[in-house]
Amino acid sequence: MKEDFLQFAWKFRLFASPDLETTDGEGITILKPGIHNTNAGPDFLEASLKIGGQVWNGHVEIHVKASDWNNHQHSNDPAYNNVILHAVFDPDLVIDLGQNGDLPVLDLSRFIDMSYQNNYASLMQDLSDVACANHLPKVKDITKKAWLERLSFERLERKTNEIYALVKLNQGDWRETFYQLLARNFGFKINAHGMSFLTENLPLNVIEHHMESRFQLEALFFGQSGLLNKHLVDPLASELWAEYEYLSKKFRISSLNVAVWKRLRLMPANFPEIRISQFAHFLHLHQDFFSVLIEVESKKQAIDAFSVEASEYWKSHSAFDKGCKPRKVKLGRVSIENILINSVAPILFAYGKHKVKQQLVDIALQIMEEVKAENNKIVRSW
Repeated sequence: MKEDFLQFAWKFRLFASPDLETTDGEGITILKPGIHNTNAGPDFLEASLKIGGQVWNGHVEIHVKASDWNNHQHSNDPAYNNVILHAVFDPDLVIDLGQNGDLPVLDLSRFIDMSYQNNYASLMQDLSDVACANHLPKVKDITKKAWLERLSFERLERKTNEIYALVKLNQGDWRETFYQLLARNFGFKINAHGMSFLTENLPLNVIEHHMESRFQLEALFFGQSGLLNKHLVDPLASELWAEYEYLSKKFRISSLNVAVWKRLRLMPANFPEIRISQFAHFLHLHQDFFSVLIEVESKKQAIDAFSVEASEYWKSHSAFDKGCKPRKVKLGRVSIENILINSVAPILFAYGKHKVKQQLVDIALQIMEEVKAENNKIVRSW
């Protein structure tokens, strides 16, 4: 028996029966199994369990043998002070916690469905990207379809919870929330954090007064991003910097550290300057952008809304003061569909749930069904 299989079984609740109990006969209900910790400390953090009628919040430690607790010297490690359950395959020792009594023990050997062990071992030994690939032909098409639909729905539900948390942080402001989520998506994977920092430091109530002017929008975004500075010699850069200096004093804001932006191994079309200019163009075209979002009735309408491009300057520049060969700077179809998948559909789904508007939920699901899958390493493997 290996500990990693026991962790896997706990994480996914691979039990033959839901009626778990401690070695002392107290019932165990798993409210939350906890977050799998791959670093130092207990195996599962922030778990929530009901043991013998009492709800406990804390950590879960998993061992093959209960005596491994002492072998690993957990009693001397403060990180283990908040362990609420010791899940083991062999309860060969009772762990005495002193004034807190004995540590509750779950004997996994009594409850784990051992039929999973061989499959788990086989999957762990498979070095292919998708370890279960050889098993997929055995699954009925109707089962695959239902599974994929459920995964898509679960993805939207997970993103909905993340959106609700951000709305709460923004004190119920859905417009601010969408502004932040959309900016993050315009950064795509590499510069998502940079775009998040940008909108956190340049809130919507600052830029909404200047949406009628694309020039002022770009002055605010580029100045706040740190990509613009007073040492640039290009005439446009100098004009943008002068405008940003005025607006930054007006709103009492200061720019980010330019180090938040990444360029390594990026195609020029994905450089932060291009994405920032495209984002500014979207806000300039759709000043009431949240209404535009919730009034979307089809994938085509959503795609049309995001048909934006960087300003003329970026057709011949890769950065301020750095020229390049002429190129297109329009947001591509693949990028737009990425935004639909990761921003538009999730926020339509979340807002529809929040306002009990089934039409918005249905449109979100329709977009997810109609848009092509993202083209990345994980999706290509599958």
